[in-house]
Amino acid sequence: MNDGLRQFAPGVQMTVRNTSAHGTDEMSAQDALERLAALSLLARWVDACDDEISQ
Repeated sequence: MNDGLRQFAPGVQMTVRNTSAHGTDEMSAQDALERLAALSLLARWVDACDDEISQ
């Protein structure tokens, strides 16, 4: 799960943030809802992970 999140998280961040930061058009309600859902899912999965301390 951690390996998947390490790949999913940057993809979500780059996709959601870059479109919001560089777009000039107003986002549709459907697009906003889907991006919020992706961020919510990411947060829920991160919260479900066990803490691992590397030494």
